[in-house]
Amino acid sequence: MNPLVDFDPALVLPLLIGGSALLLILAAGMTVFGLRRRRLVQLPELKLDAGDSGLPNVRRDESDSSIPTLDRAVKRWLPRRERLRERLSRTGYDIHISQFLLVSALVALVLGMIGVRVVGLAPFLTLPLALSLGFGAPYAVISLLGDRRMDRFNRQFPEAIDVMVR
Repeated sequence: MNPLVDFDPALVLPLLIGGSALLLILAAGMTVFGLRRRRLVQLPELKLDAGDSGLPNVRRDESDSSIPTLDRAVKRWLPRRERLRERLSRTGYDIHISQFLLVSALVALVLGMIGVRVVGLAPFLTLPLALSLGFGAPYAVISLLGDRRMDRFNRQFPEAIDVMVR
């Protein structure tokens, strides 16, 4: 019995639909959250502090979410938050941790629903698979975007140094 001869497209169709849905959700998430490219030189926002010296106090915004409850939850429960923030900033896009987590949860939810409803898997099998793919796929995309940006920088850096020297 040759598996290539007995190929059934009905078995592959749910996987194609799931993969297409995943890509569509990632694209919609990037559009909805208004991801925009950061400029190479970005001036930090000044936050004036009513201090004794009267000089402006320049601080970086360290909030992980614009929703205070989600911000507190991320700061309390998310391990290695700084590492994730650094990885998100490496992409060159303005992505907050809360946006990343919400898109990941949405991808996991959709994959879980596809696994149970379309493919017909048992929920106890679908849950770990959907969670691992739902949170792993956006993390892999973020890693890919960051690596691509660093590769572009490393290719252009010698030429920039050469221009500066001349």
